[in-house]
Formats: sequence, structure tokens, C-alpha cells
Amino acid sequence: MKKKYYISILFLFCYPLFAFCQVGINTVSPLGVFHIDAKSNNTSSGSNKYEDDILVTPDGDLGIGLIAPTGKVHIKTTGTVPGFRLENGSQQQGKILISDESGYGTWGSLTIGSGSILWRVKNPAFYFSGTSQKFYASSLNEVDFSSNIKGVVSYDTQYLSIPPGKYLFFWRGDLVGIEEYMKVDITAYYASAPAMPIKVVSPLYEHYLSSVAYYNILEFAKLEINVQMLNANNNVGPGYTLPIDGYFNPPLTNSAWYELVLLKLDID
Repeated sequence: MKKKYYISILFLFCYPLFAFCQVGINTVSPLGVFHIDAKSNNTSSGSNKYEDDILVTPDGDLGIGLIAPTGKVHIKTTGTVPGFRLENGSQQQGKILISDESGYGTWGSLTIGSGSILWRVKNPAFYFSGTSQKFYASSLNEVDFSSNIKGVVSYDTQYLSIPPGKYLFFWRGDLVGIEEYMKVDITAYYASAPAMPIKVVSPLYEHYLSSVAYYNILEFAKLEINVQMLNANNNVGPGYTLPIDGYFNPPLTNSAWYELVLLKLDID
């Protein structure tokens, strides 16, 4: 009984040491809660003295090859040694790292499928109010549409319906003859949640829109275009002298067009 009593007393005295200690391996001056200096060279003056280090910060961030990680896992190499290698049996030349919906990664293949969609919507006299508004063609004759993907439908003058899949979005557009400062959204409405729109692509542009994005459409979705013409004198970033000459500001009526090209991807 006495031995157990003395051990308990010793634990009480040592507990603060365990609670607040830093662990260093090959270093007498650990720079984090856990620090390995593999070559034991941190006291040298070399610029690459931390390239062999592994460190865990008090926030739980892991640095490999550096002592000040800026993410949960931060790897730095000199370029002679790869920073990352995953060997799970599916690795081979040309594979890419792909995540599932839970964030688990594995090696897979990405190829451009045979399916594509072209959807171009034009309006020769669209009224830009300065607020977010749906963009639409002035008539069905102002809608250009083609697709070789089963289930794709262009209907009315303002909607495109596409089946589920992984797509590359190539997005162009312009207000003809003027300089504009615009925000454009491609909004998707899923049939299972029509009251919860999802912004698929949301570029902000000056003069002319040219944008590329990737998106995974989970189920049949209805796409629409939403535009907002911004006042350039109130919204441009630093480096501009106000007022800005040459920009047209809302409200105004002008000819405009937007074009969406979708390429369906095959990912294994």
C-alpha cells in the first residue's frame, strides 16, 4: 500500500511536466510540441537546415521540411525529392489524385468524354438595372443550342436542363460595344430542392467574360444565368482613379450575349 501511495505522490508532482512539455528528437531546443531534427543540424547556419525536420505546432499543424506550417499538413522540399507519394496499388503513369464526397483520396483517371453542350443566349436590348437579375434571350430565335448528351434540354428563352455528371464549364460573354464591370452567376436548381439554388460559376469581370470552372452536377439540374451590372466608380479595386472614364454604369439598356460550353468528363 505504501508503494502505491508514493507512486501517486510522484505522479502529482510530475503531472505539470507532462502537461506542458515539448518533445525534441535530435534537438535540445524543440520549436513545437513535437520536433524531429533528423540530421541534428538545426544549430548550423545553412539556409536548408530545416529541410529534414518534422514539427507539430501547438495548433496541431504538421510541417514536413519546415518549422512554420501554414496548413494542417504543410510539406516543403528542395525539388530533388518528391513531397508526396501515395502507394495504394492503383498508382501509375498519368493518374491524378481524386477525392470522394467524404474527402478520401485515391488515384484515378480523368478523360474528356464524348459529350458536349453549347448554349448561347442573346438579347439585343436587355435592361440592366444594377441589381441581380435573370438574363434571358429576347426570343427563341436568339438561343443557339446543340448537344450530343442524352437528356439535355434547352427550353423557353432562359433555362438549360442537364443530366448529372462531372463537367468543365467554359463561359464567355459581353455587353456589345461598351466597357462593363459585371458579376455573372450560373445558378443550378436541383429537382429535389428547387427552392435551394446553387451557384455553379460566379465570375466577376471587366470588359469581356472568359472563365473556366469544374463542377459535379449531382442530379438533373436546371441552369439559368443571373447578371448584375456594377457601378465601376463604386466597386473597382485599388489602383484606379475615380471616376473611371470609359465604363458604362447602370441602369442602361444594351445588347448582350452569354455563351456556355460544357464538356462532360469521365473520371474513373
